[in-house]
Amino acid sequence: MRVATVLPIGLLCLLTIACGPSSGEDVLIEVNDEVTLACTLLIPDGDAPLPVVILIPGGGPHTRDVDVFGFQLFLETARHLHSHGIASLRCDKRGIGRSVGGSGSGQDTTLDFAADALAQVAYIETRPEFEPGKIGLLGMSEGATVATMVDAESDSVEFVILAAASVVPPRQFAHDQTAASLRRQGMDEDAIAARIELWDRIFDAFERDEPTWQLREELRSELLADAERASAAWRERTGDVEGHVDRSVSRSFNATMSKWGRSLLAYEPREVLLRMDSRFLALYGSKDQQVPAERNAS
Repeated sequence: MRVATVLPIGLLCLLTIACGPSSGEDVLIEVNDEVTLACTLLIPDGDAPLPVVILIPGGGPHTRDVDVFGFQLFLETARHLHSHGIASLRCDKRGIGRSVGGSGSGQDTTLDFAADALAQVAYIETRPEFEPGKIGLLGMSEGATVATMVDAESDSVEFVILAAASVVPPRQFAHDQTAASLRRQGMDEDAIAARIELWDRIFDAFERDEPTWQLREELRSELLADAERASAAWRERTGDVEGHVDRSVSRSFNATMSKWGRSLLAYEPREVLLRMDSRFLALYGSKDQQVPAERNAS
Protein backbone atom coordinates (compact mmCIF):
# COMPACT_ATOMS: atom_id res chain seq x y z
CA MET A 1 0.00 0.00 0.00
CA ARG A 2 1.36 3.41 -0.97
CA VAL A 3 1.71 5.80 1.95
CA ALA A 4 -0.20 8.93 0.96
CA THR A 5 1.42 12.34 1.04
CA VAL A 6 0.24 15.41 2.96
CA LEU A 7 0.15 19.03 1.91
CA PRO A 8 3.39 20.97 2.49
CA ILE A 9 3.56 22.28 6.04
CA GLY A 10 3.60 25.92 4.90
CA LEU A 11 0.45 25.44 2.84
CA LEU A 12 -1.18 23.52 5.66
CA CYS A 13 -0.57 26.51 7.94
CA LEU A 14 -2.39 28.75 5.48
CA LEU A 15 -5.30 26.32 5.25
CA THR A 16 -5.62 25.79 9.01
CA ILE A 17 -8.38 27.78 10.66
CA ALA A 18 -8.05 28.18 14.42
CA CYS A 19 -11.54 27.87 15.85
CA GLY A 20 -10.99 27.68 19.61
CA PRO A 21 -10.84 24.73 21.99
CA SER A 22 -14.51 23.75 21.75
CA SER A 23 -14.56 23.34 17.98
CA GLY A 24 -10.90 22.72 17.19
CA GLU A 25 -8.88 23.53 14.09
CA ASP A 26 -10.13 22.88 10.57
CA VAL A 27 -7.34 21.33 8.48
CA LEU A 28 -7.07 19.94 4.95
CA ILE A 29 -5.07 16.78 4.29
CA GLU A 30 -4.09 15.82 0.76
CA VAL A 31 -4.16 12.06 0.15
CA ASN A 32 -3.26 12.27 -3.54
CA ASP A 33 -3.88 14.51 -6.56
CA GLU A 34 -7.60 13.73 -6.52
CA VAL A 35 -8.49 13.32 -2.83
CA THR A 36 -8.30 15.98 -0.10
CA LEU A 37 -9.84 15.38 3.31
CA ALA A 38 -11.47 18.12 5.38
CA CYS A 39 -10.82 17.43 9.06
CA THR A 40 -11.05 18.79 12.58
CA LEU A 41 -8.11 18.58 14.98
CA LEU A 42 -9.19 19.05 18.62
CA ILE A 43 -6.25 19.70 20.95
CA PRO A 44 -6.60 20.03 24.74
CA ASP A 45 -4.50 22.33 26.87
CA GLY A 46 -1.26 20.80 28.07
CA ASP A 47 2.42 20.52 27.44
CA ALA A 48 3.68 18.75 24.33
CA PRO A 49 3.94 15.97 23.45
CA LEU A 50 0.25 15.17 23.84
CA PRO A 51 -1.47 11.85 23.16
CA VAL A 52 -3.61 11.85 20.01
CA VAL A 53 -6.23 9.53 18.54
CA ILE A 54 -7.36 9.38 14.91
CA LEU A 55 -11.09 8.54 14.66
CA ILE A 56 -11.97 6.28 11.70
CA PRO A 57 -15.68 5.93 10.79
CA GLY A 58 -17.49 2.86 9.55
CA GLY A 59 -19.14 2.19 6.22
CA GLY A 60 -21.44 4.77 4.65
CA PRO A 61 -21.24 8.46 3.67
CA HIS A 62 -20.18 9.84 7.05
CA THR A 63 -19.07 13.37 7.84
CA ARG A 64 -16.44 13.88 10.52
CA ASP A 65 -19.04 13.99 13.32
CA VAL A 66 -20.67 10.64 12.32
CA ASP A 67 -24.35 11.42 12.85
CA VAL A 68 -26.15 8.24 13.91
CA PHE A 69 -29.91 8.76 14.33
CA GLY A 70 -29.29 12.30 15.57
CA PHE A 71 -26.38 11.44 17.87
CA GLN A 72 -23.05 12.86 16.71
CA LEU A 73 -20.94 9.89 17.69
CA PHE A 74 -17.45 11.12 16.75
CA LEU A 75 -18.07 14.70 17.89
CA GLU A 76 -19.01 13.40 21.34
CA THR A 77 -16.08 10.96 21.33
CA ALA A 78 -13.69 13.80 20.46
CA ARG A 79 -15.11 15.96 23.25
CA HIS A 80 -14.77 13.10 25.73
CA LEU A 81 -11.14 12.53 24.75
CA HIS A 82 -10.52 16.29 24.99
CA SER A 83 -11.88 16.33 28.55
CA HIS A 84 -9.28 13.71 29.46
CA GLY A 85 -6.36 15.58 27.89
CA ILE A 86 -6.28 13.55 24.66
CA ALA A 87 -6.23 15.19 21.22
CA SER A 88 -8.21 13.80 18.28
CA LEU A 89 -8.41 14.07 14.51
CA ARG A 90 -11.63 13.32 12.66
CA CYS A 91 -12.35 13.80 8.93
CA ASP A 92 -15.22 13.88 6.47
CA LYS A 93 -14.92 10.76 4.31
CA ARG A 94 -13.67 11.27 0.76
CA GLY A 95 -16.35 12.91 -1.37
CA ILE A 96 -18.50 13.67 1.70
CA GLY A 97 -19.03 16.98 3.51
CA ARG A 98 -16.15 19.30 2.69
CA SER A 99 -13.79 16.52 1.57
CA VAL A 100 -13.29 16.15 -2.18
CA GLY A 101 -12.36 13.32 -4.51
CA GLY A 102 -13.11 9.64 -4.48
CA SER A 103 -15.07 7.57 -6.95
CA GLY A 104 -18.35 7.30 -5.02
CA SER A 105 -21.19 4.90 -5.85
CA GLY A 106 -19.49 1.99 -4.09
CA GLN A 107 -16.26 2.32 -6.06
CA ASP A 108 -14.11 3.50 -3.12
CA THR A 109 -12.72 0.44 -1.35
CA THR A 110 -11.62 -0.28 2.18
CA LEU A 111 -8.04 -0.02 0.88
CA ASP A 112 -8.83 3.51 -0.30
CA PHE A 113 -10.06 4.41 3.17
CA ALA A 114 -6.87 2.91 4.62
CA ALA A 115 -4.85 5.23 2.36
CA ASP A 116 -6.89 8.14 3.75
CA ALA A 117 -6.12 7.08 7.32
CA LEU A 118 -2.41 6.69 6.52
CA ALA A 119 -2.45 10.27 5.22
CA GLN A 120 -3.93 11.35 8.53
CA VAL A 121 -1.14 9.54 10.41
CA ALA A 122 1.42 11.30 8.21
CA TYR A 123 -0.21 14.66 8.91
CA ILE A 124 -0.20 14.13 12.69
CA GLU A 125 3.55 13.46 12.45
CA THR A 126 4.06 16.97 11.04
CA ARG A 127 2.51 18.57 14.11
CA PRO A 128 4.90 19.54 16.93
CA GLU A 129 2.22 18.99 19.59
CA PHE A 130 2.46 15.22 19.24
CA GLU A 131 5.24 12.70 19.76
CA PRO A 132 6.17 10.78 16.58
CA GLY A 133 5.40 7.09 16.77
CA LYS A 134 2.86 7.56 19.59
CA ILE A 135 -0.36 7.83 17.60
CA GLY A 136 -3.57 5.98 18.47
CA LEU A 137 -6.37 4.81 16.17
CA LEU A 138 -10.03 4.30 17.05
CA GLY A 139 -11.97 2.55 14.32
CA MET A 140 -15.61 1.51 14.32
CA SER A 141 -17.10 -1.24 12.15
CA GLU A 142 -15.43 -0.94 8.71
CA GLY A 143 -13.26 1.75 10.30
CA ALA A 144 -11.92 -0.92 12.64
CA THR A 145 -10.90 -2.98 9.59
CA VAL A 146 -9.18 0.16 8.24
CA ALA A 147 -7.38 0.59 11.58
CA THR A 148 -5.94 -2.94 11.40
CA MET A 149 -4.68 -2.25 7.86
CA VAL A 150 -3.04 1.01 8.93
CA ASP A 151 -1.38 -0.56 11.95
CA ALA A 152 -0.03 -3.37 9.76
CA GLU A 153 1.51 -0.78 7.40
CA SER A 154 2.67 1.99 9.73
CA ASP A 155 5.40 2.07 12.39
CA SER A 156 3.93 5.28 13.83
CA VAL A 157 0.90 3.70 15.53
CA GLU A 158 1.27 2.82 19.21
CA PHE A 159 -2.22 1.60 20.08
CA VAL A 160 -5.47 0.67 18.35
CA ILE A 161 -9.06 0.58 19.64
CA LEU A 162 -11.34 -1.66 17.57
CA ALA A 163 -15.10 -1.17 18.08
CA ALA A 164 -17.28 -3.85 16.43
CA ALA A 165 -14.42 -5.10 14.25
CA SER A 166 -15.40 -7.91 11.90
CA VAL A 167 -12.36 -10.17 11.87
CA VAL A 168 -13.94 -13.22 10.21
CA PRO A 169 -13.74 -13.83 6.45
CA PRO A 170 -16.13 -11.51 4.55
CA ARG A 171 -18.43 -14.32 3.43
CA GLN A 172 -18.89 -15.40 7.03
CA PHE A 173 -19.64 -11.79 7.95
CA ALA A 174 -22.33 -11.63 5.25
CA HIS A 175 -23.78 -14.96 6.39
CA ASP A 176 -23.92 -13.77 10.00
CA GLN A 177 -25.85 -10.66 8.95
CA THR A 178 -28.24 -12.67 6.79
CA ALA A 179 -28.91 -15.23 9.54
CA ALA A 180 -29.50 -12.53 12.18
CA SER A 181 -31.97 -10.70 9.93
CA LEU A 182 -33.91 -13.88 9.06
CA ARG A 183 -34.05 -15.04 12.69
CA ARG A 184 -35.62 -11.70 13.61
CA GLN A 185 -38.27 -12.49 10.99
CA GLY A 186 -38.95 -15.84 12.67
CA MET A 187 -37.48 -18.04 9.90
CA ASP A 188 -36.45 -21.57 10.92
CA GLU A 189 -32.84 -22.73 10.77
CA ASP A 190 -33.28 -24.98 7.73
CA ALA A 191 -34.69 -22.08 5.70
CA ILE A 192 -31.85 -19.83 6.91
CA ALA A 193 -29.28 -22.43 5.81
CA ALA A 194 -30.93 -22.58 2.37
CA ARG A 195 -30.78 -18.79 2.03
CA ILE A 196 -27.10 -18.76 2.99
CA GLU A 197 -26.47 -21.49 0.39
CA LEU A 198 -28.13 -19.27 -2.22
CA TRP A 199 -25.87 -16.36 -1.28
CA ASP A 200 -22.83 -18.65 -1.55
CA ARG A 201 -23.85 -19.44 -5.12
CA ILE A 202 -24.26 -15.72 -5.81
CA PHE A 203 -20.80 -14.94 -4.38
CA ASP A 204 -19.27 -17.80 -6.40
CA ALA A 205 -20.84 -16.44 -9.60
CA PHE A 206 -19.50 -12.94 -8.91
CA GLU A 207 -16.00 -14.25 -8.25
CA ARG A 208 -16.03 -16.27 -11.49
CA ASP A 209 -17.66 -13.43 -13.48
CA GLU A 210 -20.53 -15.72 -14.42
CA PRO A 211 -24.04 -14.50 -15.36
CA THR A 212 -26.19 -13.85 -12.30
CA TRP A 213 -29.64 -13.07 -13.72
CA GLN A 214 -31.04 -16.50 -12.77
CA LEU A 215 -29.70 -16.15 -9.24
CA ARG A 216 -31.12 -12.65 -9.09
CA GLU A 217 -34.57 -14.00 -9.97
CA GLU A 218 -34.19 -16.79 -7.42
CA LEU A 219 -33.37 -14.28 -4.69
CA ARG A 220 -36.30 -12.10 -5.77
CA SER A 221 -38.66 -15.09 -5.46
CA GLU A 222 -37.29 -15.88 -1.99
CA LEU A 223 -37.76 -12.30 -0.80
CA LEU A 224 -41.31 -12.19 -2.19
CA ALA A 225 -42.04 -15.36 -0.23
CA ASP A 226 -40.60 -13.69 2.88
CA ALA A 227 -42.92 -10.75 2.28
CA GLU A 228 -45.92 -13.06 1.98
CA ARG A 229 -45.10 -14.48 5.42
CA ALA A 230 -44.64 -11.01 6.93
CA SER A 231 -47.25 -9.44 9.18
CA ALA A 232 -50.15 -7.50 7.75
CA ALA A 233 -48.90 -4.42 9.59
CA TRP A 234 -45.51 -4.67 7.84
CA ARG A 235 -47.16 -5.11 4.44
CA GLU A 236 -49.38 -2.10 5.08
CA ARG A 237 -46.41 0.04 6.12
CA THR A 238 -44.40 -1.11 3.09
CA GLY A 239 -47.13 -0.43 0.55
CA ASP A 240 -45.64 -1.51 -2.78
CA VAL A 241 -44.23 -4.86 -1.66
CA GLU A 242 -42.96 -5.91 -5.09
CA GLY A 243 -41.25 -2.57 -5.57
CA HIS A 244 -39.69 -2.89 -2.12
CA VAL A 245 -38.36 -6.36 -2.99
CA ASP A 246 -37.01 -5.21 -6.35
CA ARG A 247 -35.14 -2.35 -4.67
CA SER A 248 -33.73 -4.73 -2.03
CA VAL A 249 -32.45 -7.13 -4.69
CA SER A 250 -30.90 -4.28 -6.70
CA ARG A 251 -29.18 -2.83 -3.64
CA SER A 252 -27.77 -6.22 -2.67
CA PHE A 253 -26.49 -7.06 -6.14
CA ASN A 254 -25.14 -3.57 -6.82
CA ALA A 255 -23.22 -3.54 -3.54
CA THR A 256 -21.74 -6.99 -4.16
CA MET A 257 -20.84 -6.21 -7.79
CA SER A 258 -19.28 -2.85 -6.93
CA LYS A 259 -15.54 -2.34 -6.69
CA TRP A 260 -15.99 -2.00 -2.92
CA GLY A 261 -17.93 -5.27 -2.67
CA ARG A 262 -15.55 -7.27 -4.84
CA SER A 263 -12.56 -5.92 -2.93
CA LEU A 264 -14.15 -6.82 0.40
CA LEU A 265 -14.96 -10.37 -0.71
CA ALA A 266 -11.30 -10.87 -1.62
CA TYR A 267 -10.06 -9.46 1.71
CA GLU A 268 -8.45 -11.89 4.16
CA PRO A 269 -8.53 -10.30 7.64
CA ARG A 270 -6.31 -12.92 9.30
CA GLU A 271 -3.34 -11.98 7.09
CA VAL A 272 -3.61 -8.36 8.24
CA LEU A 273 -4.27 -9.18 11.90
CA LEU A 274 -1.12 -11.29 12.08
CA ARG A 275 0.92 -8.27 10.93
CA MET A 276 -0.39 -5.95 13.63
CA ASP A 277 2.26 -5.08 16.22
CA SER A 278 0.58 -2.44 18.40
CA ARG A 279 -1.28 -2.76 21.65
CA PHE A 280 -5.00 -3.03 20.96
CA LEU A 281 -8.35 -3.07 22.70
CA ALA A 282 -11.25 -4.83 20.96
CA LEU A 283 -14.81 -3.92 22.02
CA TYR A 284 -17.96 -5.85 21.12
CA GLY A 285 -21.63 -5.51 22.04
CA SER A 286 -23.48 -8.64 23.11
CA LYS A 287 -26.65 -7.39 21.37
CA ASP A 288 -24.89 -6.43 18.12
CA GLN A 289 -26.84 -7.99 15.24
CA GLN A 290 -24.25 -7.19 12.56
CA VAL A 291 -20.95 -8.18 14.19
CA PRO A 292 -21.65 -11.12 16.52
CA ALA A 293 -19.60 -10.61 19.67
CA GLU A 294 -18.67 -14.20 20.48
CA ARG A 295 -17.57 -15.21 16.97
CA ASN A 296 -15.41 -12.12 16.40
CA ALA A 297 -14.01 -11.68 19.90
CA SER A 298 -12.82 -15.29 20.05
